[in-house]
Amino acid sequence: MTRLLVVSGMPATQFGQVLAHEMGHAWLALCPGAGIRGAREEEGLCELVASWWLRHRGGRLARYYLDRLSSNPDPVYGDGYREAERRASARPPHEVVRLVSTTGRI
Repeated sequence: MTRLLVVSGMPATQFGQVLAHEMGHAWLALCPGAGIRGAREEEGLCELVASWWLRHRGGRLARYYLDRLSSNPDPVYGDGYREAERRASARPPHEVVRLVSTTGRI
């Protein structure tokens, strides 16, 4: 990965969500210990990173986007997110980052 591209003109909350998701891809690309297995796992982790940002952001629009993440019917993004969220639910974000960076697993 050499660059991140994000479309302009979206609301700040949506921009932050997209940027957090794409930064998740950059993070995984830089983590040699993260032996991610397939698109579902990678996209799920990136959606998890985006959900952390949305929770931190707060507000009505952030809650709307969180609801969309949780109810996304897509088998890669939606199912991947729900699986990542289920695995990470008992851990704070910094611990999830450490685990994924070193073991490739939550």
